[in-house]
Amino acid sequence: MTGEQIPIANPPPLPSHLPDHVLDLAVRATRKQPPDDDRRSLEGFRRAANYIAAGKTASKLTYTPLPPLTPPGPPHPSSLLLPSRDT
Repeated sequence: MTGEQIPIANPPPLPSHLPDHVLDLAVRATRKQPPDDDRRSLEGFRRAANYIAAGKTASKLTYTPLPPLTPPGPPHPSSLLLPSRDT
């Protein structure tokens, strides 16, 4: 509810209105181990993903801009016509 005030930190759940036989409809999953080759390939994928994520994080932390690859060209003609602010 909107604006509900709860006087205790972790209250117990309210009683359910569902009949007890609803619990019999729950799916019971069995836990099976994957084959070894599938497990190894998933572990390799996880390691590669972690390596890429760490590299991206490290590159964001240590980024330094690189200088331009080509030397600057001649000055723009308009900069030759304007007086210098130094004089």
